[in-house]
Amino acid sequence: MRTSDGEDYLNQFTRFIIFSGLAALTNISARYGFSTLLTMNFTLAIVLAHGLGMMVSYTLNRNLNFPRGPRPAIHEIRTYLVVNITGLLMTTGFSHLFLAALGTLLAGDGSQTWLETASHISAVGLTGIYSFFGHKYFTFRYGLREGARRIWRRLSPPSSTPGTGAE
Repeated sequence: MRTSDGEDYLNQFTRFIIFSGLAALTNISARYGFSTLLTMNFTLAIVLAHGLGMMVSYTLNRNLNFPRGPRPAIHEIRTYLVVNITGLLMTTGFSHLFLAALGTLLAGDGSQTWLETASHISAVGLTGIYSFFGHKYFTFRYGLREGARRIWRRLSPPSSTPGTGAE
């Protein structure tokens, strides 16, 4: 299936997942280095490493995956942060929802660590789909306002114009 810019969705999604994996590897490696080599506070190390991971993801996707759009980079970065914060909230919410569901279905059949890990992986996978489309259509193309207008127009029923006989 082709996108409006002629790109194959599967190829673009595959690159997005690969780049996200590289960003996650950067995030985890940096956190480890900050914590062990620099003896940095754990929470501060996580925050700084997360920022590095986001920079890697943005740079790879901007330069190698999504076609350059008409928006200035600062606007893309602002939208990128909004899409990522929304994704973080979704991942957290889905993780807890899946954990509650798995805990009910598998009561006493699995360790808490396994249940949490399975829930988190499921939530990350689901949120990854949202993130791909959020970055494709909002971050790297239309922005939040124009993207929302386009979605609203597609979802709204056509209005009848007076005097056209469609009343």
